[in-house]
Amino acid sequence: MASAEAMLPNQSSDFQSASLGTAFVGGWRKLPDELRVKILSSVLIYDRFLRPCLYIRDCLHTGDLIALASCRETSALAKEVFFTNNTLMLRNEPCFLGLVLPRLQSNLRHIRRLQVQLCLIADDWRFLASVASSSPEFVNLRHLSVTFQEGVFNNSGQFLIWFAAFAETQPLKFRIKCLEATYSISFLYPPSLRVRLGSAIFGGLAIEEREGKEVVADWHGTNIDMSSPVSLYHALVQPMFVRRRTLTLV
Repeated sequence: MASAEAMLPNQSSDFQSASLGTAFVGGWRKLPDELRVKILSSVLIYDRFLRPCLYIRDCLHTGDLIALASCRETSALAKEVFFTNNTLMLRNEPCFLGLVLPRLQSNLRHIRRLQVQLCLIADDWRFLASVASSSPEFVNLRHLSVTFQEGVFNNSGQFLIWFAAFAETQPLKFRIKCLEATYSISFLYPPSLRVRLGSAIFGGLAIEEREGKEVVADWHGTNIDMSSPVSLYHALVQPMFVRRRTLTLV
């Protein structure tokens, strides 16, 4: 599988229509669906999360993406393979909200897996609320992973208390099958603050229950990779308190 940060863009004026030729079209039509999926998967499935790109020229494997997205013979199936098997990563960034999101809008219904990386600030919780309120657009979203961590400008205890107070008054609910929430904070903060932040985050994020289904919670604590010198260094020099909860609709 390929490894890159890329995004299958919406069909717009950013790229020109590309023709794969009559010979390709004729041969492509003769292939069984299973083989078509395997061929597309070798190009469009990545082994890491993908960040949406503002322009097609910013993507890796640009030629492959243009050809597959703009050819009527492959476009629909290419989108299905791409969005079903990849995890897209979003952040609360002005560039994303103002420029990328509008172009991504028409593809929201295709997204199955989403990772959202946020800071422990009220504005980022509002951003997550906008994702929750976009449930009608994310009709096929199945798995959501949310990660909270300290930001550059909110590393004081008072800012974190404000965030916790805001999150406690704004609970969010998602209509998905799996919700994974993680937050990390320095051990230098008092235990009472770490507990309150955890309660605010985990208590404020939920899966919408459905008839005949139940939500199962699975908790994970801090994990230190002893085989990784980098992870061990950070664990010793700047130890972090990490908690993760996974909610699964079964």
